[in-house]
Amino acid sequence: MDLIPHFSFRILKTKRADHPKKTTWKSVARWALLLLLVKSLAIVWPQGIERFYTHGLYPYWHAFLRTIVGWIPFSMGDVLYVMVIFWIIRVMLRHRTDPITLAGLVKKSLFVYLVFLGSWGLQYNRLPLLDLPEKDKKDSYQALCQLTQKLVRQTNALHVQLQADSTKRVPCLLTSTAMRQQAVLAASLWPKKWTTLADSQQLMLKPSLFRSGLSYMGFSGYLNPFTLESQVNEAQPKVLQPFVGCHELAHQQGVAAEGMCNYLGYWATQKSTDLFVKYSGNVVALRYCLSAINKTHPKQAKVYKAAFCKGLQIEMKAITQYWKSHESWLQEGFLAFYDTFLKWNQQEKGLNEYGEFVRLLLQEPI
Repeated sequence: MDLIPHFSFRILKTKRADHPKKTTWKSVARWALLLLLVKSLAIVWPQGIERFYTHGLYPYWHAFLRTIVGWIPFSMGDVLYVMVIFWIIRVMLRHRTDPITLAGLVKKSLFVYLVFLGSWGLQYNRLPLLDLPEKDKKDSYQALCQLTQKLVRQTNALHVQLQADSTKRVPCLLTSTAMRQQAVLAASLWPKKWTTLADSQQLMLKPSLFRSGLSYMGFSGYLNPFTLESQVNEAQPKVLQPFVGCHELAHQQGVAAEGMCNYLGYWATQKSTDLFVKYSGNVVALRYCLSAINKTHPKQAKVYKAAFCKGLQIEMKAITQYWKSHESWLQEGFLAFYDTFLKWNQQEKGLNEYGEFVRLLLQEPI
């Protein structure tokens, strides 16, 4: 009995191989036209995206995916990527008998991008949560210095609360699971005006399976747009992980702008009752502020660094050394690709969009 379906499958497979259906450029043009229509509509009608997608379809789509993958303790999105990689390898190995046409590749790429837009990518075209005007550069620099001084004082104080010996790094007493739980709890405090999901406790935050891989690509975390699982790279220094978790949860809440996700991530850490989570947010915010100052006033940045307690200096140095140890051509390639990807998706500043976090902190203090 078992031989019949197996034999039939072999026959069908053989027939398919003998008469492969080739992708034509005409069919590619239809997919390209559909993509162009979707992108054009999203660009010119952000109010519609906000109403019908962000606050309409997306919450139901998230609930559906959460039912499927939310209960699984590991990242199904990462598993999906592994399966795709193996599929690509398999197709390449079959290249001689089942040739890949350029038209076929383009069509598949267009289809994947359309799925990306429908699953999460249209969030890039929604209305901004905060639309703030640019301030005078002189006033902004003075405000930045004041903010940095404040962060130095707060971070030093938190450091001493968490580590009695100010000459040592802060120990992390939380397990990886507990840190993710604290991040979700902090994210649940966001006001409704910033969220799209009715119950923030439904947010999914998981450890990425690609720990070292993400580090060499230059990523501390990411949101899988196909499964809507937020991922944290748990190979990076632990002090960064609570903030990164909150940042990725902001993406899951439908926020696409990287600077805004940093702002919401910092906001969440500061509302947390866990001191280590607060410390995590302060360390990241301080790094961003110092980076902004260092671009125009490097000597002043050194002055602020000298005001760190010894343990905080060691902490900051360890973070820098970690990311420097993972610099490679792979990281340069991925970051260049991501920079282009962000610009293609209406994030005009590309990777510099992350730095908008500082401007938001200056104009909307927490």
